[in-house]
Amino acid sequence: MIAKGDSGSIEVTAEAVLIHRRKILGSSDDLRAVKIGDMSGLEFRRASVFESGYIKLIISGGGSSSDFSNKSHDRNAVTFSVVNQLEFLKVRALLIEKITGSPFVENDKEDTQAQITAIIAGGLTLMIAIWMLSTMLSN
Repeated sequence: MIAKGDSGSIEVTAEAVLIHRRKILGSSDDLRAVKIGDMSGLEFRRASVFESGYIKLIISGGGSSSDFSNKSHDRNAVTFSVVNQLEFLKVRALLIEKITGSPFVENDKEDTQAQITAIIAGGLTLMIAIWMLSTMLSN
């Protein structure tokens, strides 16, 4: 299963998690592979219209970052927007199941809120685009 975000993508295979991160200004991309057994957990924050979400792998023996650190620069994290949040919710559920050995049950209320937020964000973007186009055409 793959989820593509703003800073790269995360892929869950049977044995490992692959994080592909895009670099800027022509430098080579970063690929990180972490065995499922080496993970002790994950951090996850949902995206909102105003702020990116992220998924971050917690590696056994490694420390966790604070909420104030920039996840777009963290090699163990991938940031995403509201538009592709549902893909990341599925990856989160799969990873939690692999880490804990128990099925992850998503709170339907949270999932519905994520879908509503995505629809509102898309609608706002469309309204702004229409307004900009009508302004340009009226001049």
